[in-house]
Amino acid sequence: IAGSFSYATALFDTATIERQHGYLLRVLRAMVADAGQSVGRIDLLSASERELVLYGWNRTETAYPQDDSVHALFEAQVRRSPEAIALVQDDQSLTYAQLNTRANRLAHRLIALGVRPGIKVAICVDRSPYMVSALLAVLKAGGAYVPLDPGHPTERLQELLADIQPLLLLADALGRQALDIDTYSAVPILSLDTPGSEDWQSDIDGQSNPDPKDMGLTSADPAYVIYTSGSTGKPKGAQISHRGLHNYLKWACREYASDKACDAVVLLSLAFDATVTSLYVPLLTGGQILLLRRGEEIDSLTTLLQESHRPWLIKITPAHLRVLSQQLVRACLSDVGQTFIVGGDALSADLVTTWRRLSPQSRLINEYGPTEATVGCSIYDASRGLLNETVPIGRPIANARMYLLDAYRQPVPIGSIGEIYIGGAGVACGYVNSPEFTLERFQEDPFYKGPGEQMYRTGDLARHLSDGNIEFLGRIDHQVKIRGFRIELGEIEFCLLSHPVVREAVVVAPADLQGDKRLVAYVTTWPDKKVEISELREYLSRQLPEYMIPSAIVTLEELPLNGNGKLDRSALPAPDIQDQWQARYVEPRTSSERALAQIWAEVLKLPRVGLADDFFELGGHSLL
Repeated sequence: IAGSFSYATALFDTATIERQHGYLLRVLRAMVADAGQSVGRIDLLSASERELVLYGWNRTETAYPQDDSVHALFEAQVRRSPEAIALVQDDQSLTYAQLNTRANRLAHRLIALGVRPGIKVAICVDRSPYMVSALLAVLKAGGAYVPLDPGHPTERLQELLADIQPLLLLADALGRQALDIDTYSAVPILSLDTPGSEDWQSDIDGQSNPDPKDMGLTSADPAYVIYTSGSTGKPKGAQISHRGLHNYLKWACREYASDKACDAVVLLSLAFDATVTSLYVPLLTGGQILLLRRGEEIDSLTTLLQESHRPWLIKITPAHLRVLSQQLVRACLSDVGQTFIVGGDALSADLVTTWRRLSPQSRLINEYGPTEATVGCSIYDASRGLLNETVPIGRPIANARMYLLDAYRQPVPIGSIGEIYIGGAGVACGYVNSPEFTLERFQEDPFYKGPGEQMYRTGDLARHLSDGNIEFLGRIDHQVKIRGFRIELGEIEFCLLSHPVVREAVVVAPADLQGDKRLVAYVTTWPDKKVEISELREYLSRQLPEYMIPSAIVTLEELPLNGNGKLDRSALPAPDIQDQWQARYVEPRTSSERALAQIWAEVLKLPRVGLADDFFELGGHSLL
């Protein structure tokens, strides 16, 4: 049997066709050898290609002192530049020496209260100098910090505290308000900013100033716990080790700062692990942290980029970057090249093109990595080079390994779609109080040639490009990313189903004309029961953060099913938001009301907005 390949050279290169040729021959030979075997188990890869995808592109071993801790590296920087400014917020500033003294005093207080390696300490504070000193203090005491966002609903915060069961909770005024402190007493609270028996001035300032001595910490001990959305309705707490945190930050200091002083802007929530980069890279290199006020981030960043004459490291999500580009499209930017690290969601080529035009001297890095892989595990420099519709997520960072595997956990051919598995130093220690999820997601790495190590199954789909870069292609399940937040649609469905009137619930995340995803919920009710959309929205808002509240909720008589009796998502009707609010339309009366209604209509792309309408119910969100 003879054959030949004919192909369009504008679409395929010779190497790709030669690989296809090899795959076909291996399939034919496998069929001859055993006609009864499963097609899916036939190994298409040659020995050289298998070696390349498993080891050649994962050759990232880089020496680093694993026994060092991040807080010890910070203390070394304090000794090098004690009088340098470490952080700034508005008219407040702290030098490295002052920040270290604050952190030491709180650390000694925590040690006296029983904090040791492996002990969890929750932190629920506003973005402020208290936040930074609290993080350092917990690490210095040997504990693991658990950041909670004071912008989240009280019930959710209390649920997370019940799951993590920390020894202590560090809180400021905003944190205490978010937790409804008058009715909450399950965890002892150490207030950081108010007078009283345990206030900062009396108890903490009275503590010792020296750096705490070695607490017996090991690289395997947890440094922090970040909670992510869970498909069963219960958030999961990923435990990140000192080894993983140290490896990522040592790499980040080299990659983003060239081991020189690096200034960074902090504008994301502490409960979002992207903040790790912009908080610690400056502190380990002698740079300065600029803390932006909550609710003023985009406006402040816009002003900074127009007026600043110094380079900044800015960690941001694609959604934030798009809004920022809209703010700056008519502005005159400073000619200083900034470094934007974009993570948390897929980065589109059109957004990269916009930024190349707005600020051609800036560096734009696409950083990929789930929380369970310690912030980031691969990067792609999107500042230059040709782009397709999607921007690659690049190659693994130092001491990280990325495998694209099939259903049998075998590597897929170059160009074929596989699920991303991550190995190496950054893999988390598992989930808190979730042994079943830990076993499901954290598995032994069968390809690592050293002592047994774990790899993390991400649920993300991707493929290798011919140059070794990885192209992200979406999810294998119903997890989505919206404005950088990782959301399990099942968690929202679980919450809806807990309402006594709701019988069935499904949540989807379609994209709008601009490519931005939004959440849409469909519910059915029990016979003879009815529920108002506003009631469901209020019910969800007591348990879920704002970014998990659907922009539209549609009530149906029945959910559409396909011929197999399964939910037919393609048959779900498009939500008509106008139908939900048209009946209650109240015309604006004054010139101010009319002006505001017109602004809302333009932002939300609606024909009209009435006096009684709710911005979020109409599909608005915090960035808009």
